[in-house]
Amino acid sequence: MHRDTSPHGRNPLTRHPARTPLACPARTTHSSVILREAKRSRRISRPFATLTALAVATAGVILGTTAALAPANATLTGFQAGNIMSDAVMGAANTMSVAQIQAFLDSKNACTKLVSSGNGSGIPVVATSASSAYLSTNSAVTYQITGGVPGTTSGTFLCLRNSTFDGQSAAQIIYDVSQQYQINPQVLIVLLEKEEGLITDTSPNSNQYQIAAGFGCPDTAACNTTYYGFKNQLSNAANLFKTVLNGGWSNYPAYTTVYVQYNPTASCGGSNVYISNYATSALYRYTPYQPNAAVLAAPPGTAVACGAYGNSNFYSFFTDWFGSTQTPTASVPLPKGCDSQVPGVGCVWRMQNPTTGAQLLTSSLDELTNAVNTLGWIYIGQAFYAFTSQVTGTQPVYRLNNAGQYVYTIDDKQKTNLVAAGATLEGTAFYAYPPSTTNNASYQVFQYTNASNQSTPAQTGTSDATTVTQSGFAKSSAAFNVPSSIAAAPLPANGQVNVYRLFGPEHFWTTSLAERDSLIAAGWTNEGVGFTASADTSATPVYRLLGPSGHFWTTNTHERDALVSSGWVNEGVGWYVDGATPAVYRLFNAKANQYLFTANVSEAAPIANTAWAYQGVAFGTDSTNVTNPPVYQMSSASQQFLTASAPEVLSIANRGYVYQGIAFTAVASGTGTPVARLFNTTTGEHFWTQSQSESAFLLTQGWQSEGTAWSVDSDSSGTPTYRLFNPSTGSHYWTPKTSQRDTLVAQGWSDEGIAWYT
Repeated sequence: MHRDTSPHGRNPLTRHPARTPLACPARTTHSSVILREAKRSRRISRPFATLTALAVATAGVILGTTAALAPANATLTGFQAGNIMSDAVMGAANTMSVAQIQAFLDSKNACTKLVSSGNGSGIPVVATSASSAYLSTNSAVTYQITGGVPGTTSGTFLCLRNSTFDGQSAAQIIYDVSQQYQINPQVLIVLLEKEEGLITDTSPNSNQYQIAAGFGCPDTAACNTTYYGFKNQLSNAANLFKTVLNGGWSNYPAYTTVYVQYNPTASCGGSNVYISNYATSALYRYTPYQPNAAVLAAPPGTAVACGAYGNSNFYSFFTDWFGSTQTPTASVPLPKGCDSQVPGVGCVWRMQNPTTGAQLLTSSLDELTNAVNTLGWIYIGQAFYAFTSQVTGTQPVYRLNNAGQYVYTIDDKQKTNLVAAGATLEGTAFYAYPPSTTNNASYQVFQYTNASNQSTPAQTGTSDATTVTQSGFAKSSAAFNVPSSIAAAPLPANGQVNVYRLFGPEHFWTTSLAERDSLIAAGWTNEGVGFTASADTSATPVYRLLGPSGHFWTTNTHERDALVSSGWVNEGVGWYVDGATPAVYRLFNAKANQYLFTANVSEAAPIANTAWAYQGVAFGTDSTNVTNPPVYQMSSASQQFLTASAPEVLSIANRGYVYQGIAFTAVASGTGTPVARLFNTTTGEHFWTQSQSESAFLLTQGWQSEGTAWSVDSDSSGTPTYRLFNPSTGSHYWTPKTSQRDTLVAQGWSDEGIAWYT
């Protein structure tokens, strides 16, 4: 059983010469198969004498194989025949979550073996049958697979990490079996590698999945189909281990001295071994051979005479992958520091008490390390991120020890009540936003509770939330909100939401903090908050569409429908806009076939009407309707031009006018004193004045009124804007800067005094 005479484990190149998918291959055709001599012990009803007789019956097979090597750094240092594994390690069912199991499977197998390249030998596949689930290892035996290869996907073998069984992932099944029988999932993982090489095999076949744990497959007979199936195999193996851990029958009873052979061949000898615990008893019941001195002394992967490798491979795989076989450890190494990229935002890590199931969160790496290494807590992983000190908008999150269970609350009243009921306040764990904070700028953390009245917070929608859910917790109520660790996200004003802007293959806007962070993590450039939109979902929707060259946003339903009819994908509402939403301008680059949306006139003006065609206000409210609107300054070859209308700036920018920034700020429309704008049709000159008499006079001289340009202060308490006249050209200039005024006067301009106050 369990390829005991192989120093290596499975080799995908030489595993099954015939590779028939319907039955276990003959055990006498391949030396690595012979190493399963102990599989006969899976027939647990057989007396020990019968098992020994069967072992002798298969002893005449050549030892050694060129099967897949054990890990390069595998070691048998510390191997004790009487104490291969402690009961605590075999029974530590909470060492890995589903996510951690999946991550481990991913890390051990890239699963990139191409079907077309066979098993790496380059042997072509020729047509003969559609029933083969694998490729031949023998150039004389080839297969044609029509309609795809069973057990493959996208041109590659479907390895364990990617396989599903009745809709469940291998990781989920390993976890479920470990929880059902309270067996360490690390033990089950090592068993799968030891028996069928499934953890690292890049081209597994259906046989390996049918007999994944080698249960019910004696070397002297065909496998018992009763035990076929991935989950069935693991369940029976875990049940056997658990039975022995609970003191059930074993042919190598715990706390007794038993003779254990070195090999199925009796003449290879053995020795008396004191079985120190139930876990070691279970391993011998599964694989009744111990490595001899030569095996223990030889380099990993080296075959020696009379060697048996089942339990030595189990030990070396386990210690290489998971550490000590004597002390339970988590599969994920402890972090060396926090990976937050935002100053003032730190990590919050999760641990679990393997005995009570209590969940402990800490932002202290020292506390985490001590709890795991000294107190025996299991490190689960990163829970979420939080503020390390109090900043605007945040509150302390208190940690309380309530009879060995930990409670985390941002609620002062709840903290007081818990202390009054006997809980111990252990101080402030970290700082976070209250749960009413917008998810647009933070992540929501819920309180999760279980049937035992334990509770723990977890960030919804994350692998951490999945972990606590799999541990029997259910989401109950909002606890607090935590920040992003990828990039700072300022809190928007009440009633508004941030619209984040990113740049990658295109410019992109989103109100989703999670989408923003995922794009930043994928290499997109964070360009901050582009503008703010409305938090009111009854406001005007802005639709998001995806086309061949990127995304597009519009409030126009006709425009949306026209694009959808031409093949664009309607991705729903991107955000909502109302009267508080600033004007967002739309520009289009025909060459790149992409759009730019910006609320920043100073960004849009330099590029408008160049490669980027200005297409107007996409949505939002023009700045002329806001308090203290800016007045923009532009210049042509002969004169200065002033306007409070951003659309006007963008319409004439780079069409004879150069944008020069903001000249000054006015007051809200309808307040203060209006400034009239006039135009001379003969000279093409514009003129601005708050004097009604001056405006009336110019109208009598043939100037045209262009209405009110903006409003200014009605008194002289504001900042003065000076008016100057150039007698040489007849042009005027307005500036709030005394230095600019004095320079122009020195150059011969006439100072005409103060035009208005702003």
